Formats: sequence, structure tokens, C-alpha cells
Amino acid sequence: MAVDFASKQWAHGGQGWGIRNAKLRLSRKLIYISGLLTCFSCPLDFDLNSKIDSEQDRSLQLVNHLRKGVKNTPLEVLASFLLTHDATGDASKLIFTAYDEFLGILDDVEK
Repeated sequence: MAVDFASKQWAHGGQGWGIRNAKLRLSRKLIYISGLLTCFSCPLDFDLNSKIDSEQDRSLQLVNHLRKGVKNTPLEVLASFLLTHDATGDASKLIFTAYDEFLGILDDVEK
């Protein structure tokens, strides 16, 4: 992900740097965590592991699994992981409530 933050900051005369910074940080964190979760999903996916019979079959199954995973958006990857592994829903509620509040702040012109 490439961003010309300095050029935008200069073009806007230093105005709005905080919101751009927050957006960049959040999007980068989502991209990072979705990559980790996609990789970790391989050993944690019981259906995937039950389909693997041989070493050659293992490679094919893993590649297909990862291809499906990278087609999803970072939020979809996170939500899918939480649906599977957050039995109580506490982490999901915490994460997506905070994200919803963040989007609400972005939508509020006064803030």
C-alpha cells in the first residue's frame, strides 16, 4: 500500500493531517491483521486439514485455501475469523463497536 501523505499534507496546508493519519493507521492495521489471520487460518481450519491426504494434496489444498482468503476484504477476513473463533462474541462486539464509532466520527463534519 503506497500513500503520498507528505504531498497531501503540503497541498492542504497542514489541515486535516490528523484524520488522514488515523485513516492510514487503521487501514494499515486492518491489512496487517487480515494477512496474519489468512496465514493462521490454514492450521486452524479443521475442514481444510481433514481434506489433506498427501503432501502433494496438502500444497494444492493450502494454495486454494489461501487464494480464497486473499479475495476477501480485510474486514471480511477479520469478521470471518471472529465468527469462527470468538465463541462469546465479546471480541467481535468490542472491535466492531469501536470501528462503527470511528466511522461515525469520520462522517461527522464537526468532528
